[in-house]
Amino acid sequence: PVFIEVPQSHIRIVTTPALSLIVPAFNEERRIAYTIEKTGDYLVKRYSPGDFEVIVVDDGSSDTTAKVVADLCKTRPWLQILTGEPNRGKGYATRRGIMASKGKVIGFMDADYKTPIEELEKLVPLVEKDIDFAIGSRNDARAVIEVAQPFHRRIGSRAFGFVMHFLIGIKEIGDTQCGFKFLKRDVALDLFRRQEIDGYMFDVEVIAFAVRARYRIAQVPIRWHNDADSRYNPLLHTVKLGMDLLRIRKSLRKQPVAAADTRARQFA
Repeated sequence: PVFIEVPQSHIRIVTTPALSLIVPAFNEERRIAYTIEKTGDYLVKRYSPGDFEVIVVDDGSSDTTAKVVADLCKTRPWLQILTGEPNRGKGYATRRGIMASKGKVIGFMDADYKTPIEELEKLVPLVEKDIDFAIGSRNDARAVIEVAQPFHRRIGSRAFGFVMHFLIGIKEIGDTQCGFKFLKRDVALDLFRRQEIDGYMFDVEVIAFAVRARYRIAQVPIRWHNDADSRYNPLLHTVKLGMDLLRIRKSLRKQPVAAADTRARQFA
């Protein structure tokens, strides 16, 4: 036999972590460090070294979000940041992170830490078994809402839900907009390769595709607290969300329907 010595610099070890966690971020310089620290402190205790990754996707922030995360990356080998593109929206940032991930289970969470990372214990084990898509739900009676949204936002959310279910369907899904979701890798790649909405309505689009494809879906009650976002513009966002819902309605008609029965489940 002939042995050829390969330079160490040419050797690349590819690992498949158990979990990839995507954190889309836009102008989150005040909160992103806290989110990363709380998330990392928990995950390093739950997983072996190299068995998880956290990917922050900077969505064209105009503040120091990218620099804050880049500095944290220096002492956290499990953390990486994707940056260098203009602001396109939460849906695009999440899609970009998912396509760059390597984990067997892929999840995403809000950069402002509305849901404690410990809540993944209710969702990830389901995805590691027979569930394709675990959705954190604030509307379940067993959910714990530590700080509720202001009254006008709650009224707006109910109105949105009525319109969304009228246009899109998926009435079996009680909470589409909670930013705490986990999927099997192949399911995540399938859904996000087809997903087109770059803004906030990407959740509705992905869930609608998943229901139509008859993936196994679990809705899981979680802990959640509101964190007021001064960037919310009721008039502007209402118009944009309505247009996106119409786009999803049109796109949904082109999606294939799987043969198996939909199995949407509730879990404690």
